[in-house]
Amino acid sequence: MASKLIPTLKQLKLYGMATACEELLGERPRKAKDPVMWLEKLIEAERVDRQVRSLNYQLRIARFPIRRELVSGHSAPLLPLA
Repeated sequence: MASKLIPTLKQLKLYGMATACEELLGERPRKAKDPVMWLEKLIEAERVDRQVRSLNYQLRIARFPIRRELVSGHSAPLLPLA
């Protein structure tokens, strides 16, 4: 079942859960966890992953204003707006 779980999570675009599931499955022989604890960790990992992806997207599409001066003969440096 574990071999089908991670590709299914990735197919559902639950990348945070897939990563956390791989980590939890790696810990499995050392200590047993109850299902509720597994779900809590998977949900928290997915929440954090979505927040990180959202912030990265927002930074990528942000258009910061830059003052450009067109001077004939030479190119002027770009100056940020104050």
